[in-house]
Amino acid sequence: MKRRISLYVLLATVCFLLTGCLGAPRTETIILNDAEQQPGEETSPFTVQTIYSVLDGQGEGIYPIGWIDASALLAFTPEFPSWSRLDRVNEPYTARQKLSEVGVFTYPQNSLVSSPDRQNAAYISVSDRVLQLNLHSLGDSGNTLIETTKNKQILNARMSWSSNGRLLCYTIDNEDEKAIQLSVYDTIEGKSRRYTLPLAQQDELVTSVYVSNSGEAAVIVKRLGQESVLELGELRGNEFISQYRHPISNEDWVEWIHQDQISFVGADGILYAYDQRNDVLSVLLNDIGQFRLSSDRKFIVYTQEGDAVYAASIYGNNVLNMKQIYKGIVPYQMVWSPDNGKLLLVGSKPKEQAKSKPYTELKYQGLVIEFK
Repeated sequence: MKRRISLYVLLATVCFLLTGCLGAPRTETIILNDAEQQPGEETSPFTVQTIYSVLDGQGEGIYPIGWIDASALLAFTPEFPSWSRLDRVNEPYTARQKLSEVGVFTYPQNSLVSSPDRQNAAYISVSDRVLQLNLHSLGDSGNTLIETTKNKQILNARMSWSSNGRLLCYTIDNEDEKAIQLSVYDTIEGKSRRYTLPLAQQDELVTSVYVSNSGEAAVIVKRLGQESVLELGELRGNEFISQYRHPISNEDWVEWIHQDQISFVGADGILYAYDQRNDVLSVLLNDIGQFRLSSDRKFIVYTQEGDAVYAASIYGNNVLNMKQIYKGIVPYQMVWSPDNGKLLLVGSKPKEQAKSKPYTELKYQGLVIEFK
């Protein structure tokens, strides 16, 4: 009997101890990185590891225009009056490898744009005074003729791609109706749809156009005198139905964050995000010159004071981890690599811009900034 009582006491004691352990959960910290962080060590995702000078010493007139993959650039070299060429530039970005020839007849800022999915490039050529819009495959170098026109409106507005790389949008004159139309070319269907654009005044110019991934909405930027205004609207039937207007900076740049939200720099230098679902305009950053989003919309690069370049993370309508990554170039082009590990900057030094004369070509410098 005593032995049985002792056994009960022992079991009760063990249960009490186990209950106490289970009732007081422990919190453990698991360190994932290999080395301990030192005091004052940077934790920014935008710590610069290497800065490469692109095709330094290769001569002037070579234009890096985007990425082929995470370690190779696509570059354009005009070779007037013959056909120009597209090149692959592998890391460390010191030599070119010819990919194909294209009939671009002017500088690529005006007449050539590569798709965000890195599958195609659209370019404008000329033959017998007729302007031709072409689709060039970066995979097999094949060309598809999209449009022919004698009117220069196709050059007046910046053409652009939807962020998924499927749709190309541009403007063209409808001479029969005396109207400017937005054309949206579907690379999968192989055909264009046209939408008449409303112009309130005869002197209004359409300078940029941007289409959503679905092709159901678009943004047009119009300039009257020295002022630019964006209009966000629905593409319905054969018309653009304007639904929202806002003054925009003279760079005229707009990006779709997603199907219902756009980002842009206002005429006041504020970076905005506008959501058409609830008609809410949010302030993201102040005193901005230019900006570009990464393809997954998780990161942003932007400029302040002309030649100061910053990178940051985007979470909702919040901009986080802001860090200056370069100073000394006023960029006209900023492109994230597909894996967001590098950034292409193309621009000119402030001194070059200050002493340049009107209608003269600036000397451009290309850089690739690699992050740790």
